[in-house]
Amino acid sequence: AKEHEEQTEINTRSRIEKDRGLTPDILQGSIVITKNNTGEIAAIVGDRKVRQAGFNRALNTNRPIGSLVKPFVYLRALEEPSRYSLATPLNDEAPIELSIGGKVWSPNNYDRRLHGWVPLITALSKSYNLPVIRVGMDIGLENVIDTLYRLGVDPIKYNLPPVPASLLGSVDLPPIEVAQIYSTIANQGYYMPLRSIREVTDSNSKMIAQADTDPIQAIDPGPNYLITQALMDVVNQGTAGSLRSHIGNIKAAAKTGTTNDYRDSWFAGFTGNYTAVSWVGRDDNKPIRRLTGTAGALPIWANAMKNLPLESISIERPSDVVEVAVD
Repeated sequence: AKEHEEQTEINTRSRIEKDRGLTPDILQGSIVITKNNTGEIAAIVGDRKVRQAGFNRALNTNRPIGSLVKPFVYLRALEEPSRYSLATPLNDEAPIELSIGGKVWSPNNYDRRLHGWVPLITALSKSYNLPVIRVGMDIGLENVIDTLYRLGVDPIKYNLPPVPASLLGSVDLPPIEVAQIYSTIANQGYYMPLRSIREVTDSNSKMIAQADTDPIQAIDPGPNYLITQALMDVVNQGTAGSLRSHIGNIKAAAKTGTTNDYRDSWFAGFTGNYTAVSWVGRDDNKPIRRLTGTAGALPIWANAMKNLPLESISIERPSDVVEVAVD
């Protein structure tokens, strides 16, 4: 099964290269798979050749994470329930122009269209850019960055800039760090450091040390429930809709990510028992024609996960979260 999985992923990258007229073997990739509830790393691959020794892109390649940052912007907003809910209408009917360092920044949506006023949950599931910028500027850039640190990004290793472009993912992180923050949501808001060592034993199998860390509540149940529901909507009717053809009726939550000029293709998601993050790109950081998160990283994520014993997400609605019907 492992050899079949490896060959499938190689075929996926080869197909992408052929479709886009790229030199064979030019695309690289990585994936991290972790176990929910324990924080154990189930698998980690840092090269398109799974058994290749040397540079590990899953651990050491810091790349802009693109739209993978958007759930954390909205999560911070949902922590202010008097102001934001999944049904809060967000402005996507007017362009944005921000003066930054004497230059004007005029970001667009991916489809270069405006969509009027849209509910927060739709803005995330469709990955619109303009609403998330407005929300991020409203709740504060420092608060957004603090949320990433709170959910598990190492503040000593990664100095994340509180600038408007961060709201669209100009935040450089390796896949392992992205897996950490998504696993915190998957663990119902509890931060648990990812680990690759369960215990250390001597030559007689006597345990010398055990990796045992108490989880820390990083997100209250209400906001974590809401952002999980929103990420499930990304799979049900958003940019990750094609995932359903790979994993069937398993309830999953996910987010696609694409950076400027299609330099990086990302996919992050979790089921009830596993969290995984995949990345596809070029080591020379050159653009790749229309390589979105859906076209590149999603099928690699799906091919790696579909052979695992996946469980559906099961999360109870907290008593302080009220569900209402929206016409």
